[in-house]
Amino acid sequence: MKEEITEALSWITRLLDAGGVPRQFVGGLAARAYGGTRELNDIDLYVPDSDLDRIAEAGAAHLVREPRHHFDKHWDLIFLQFLFAGRQIEIAGADSARVWDSVSGRWRPADVDFSRSVVCRVEGFCVPIMPLSQLMDYKRGLARPVDLVDLAEIAEAQASQ
Repeated sequence: MKEEITEALSWITRLLDAGGVPRQFVGGLAARAYGGTRELNDIDLYVPDSDLDRIAEAGAAHLVREPRHHFDKHWDLIFLQFLFAGRQIEIAGADSARVWDSVSGRWRPADVDFSRSVVCRVEGFCVPIMPLSQLMDYKRGLARPVDLVDLAEIAEAQASQ
């Protein structure tokens, strides 16, 4: 399973590098950068909204969901999805993305600032990750079971450093 994540991460990194696309990884991969240990199910990241169509075209052979609006109890955003090496890669537009914050009971902007990304080595790659405090707030607000696992693992890893 780890090999599939590594292959998918390698592929999406090459694709985005070739297009000069800024990105910020979130989700389980970002949690892993800060000490999370749970198995990764997919790869989640943000890019500028304006790059979504171009990314979809560049990776068309692996595209399973064209860029379009998605709204549910956690997110209000535009995203696309690839399937590579058996792993989902979900790429959302950062500019218009909103996230439900269960702590405040309100929608809030994802507030992705690519210039504030922290470059971390994850699964053998140096990738730009959401800053730790922002990731913790993001996951606290979402408060899904997977987010609570990530929060606990990150807190334990940070406490032991």
